[in-house]
Amino acid sequence: MSDDRLKYLLALSKETANDPFIHYGLFLEYKKINHVEEAKAQLDTLLKYFSNYLPAYYQAAHFFEEQQDFKKAVFCYEKGIELAKLQDNHHILAELNREYEFLKEDLE
Repeated sequence: MSDDRLKYLLALSKETANDPFIHYGLFLEYKKINHVEEAKAQLDTLLKYFSNYLPAYYQAAHFFEEQQDFKKAVFCYEKGIELAKLQDNHHILAELNREYEFLKEDLE
């Protein structure tokens, strides 16, 4: 199932490279099958070219925590919190704040 979804998203990415949702979907699929480098490449694309795509920051922060790259995780939480405030998205803001506080506690 995941292989079919991945092939589908790869085909879509060739047609609609400017759609952040496609890159987000590819990131999630690569993460699911533990293709870390490909997942990271999709995150890099999202954060560089689609920096206003809010859902990416929550997932990116978790991904970087799993990779024990805490500097990038902190960056993603802080950038996501800033963006959630600008976009007036209280739900994602609360989620990001909660998870960021957990990370800060773990790092102390």
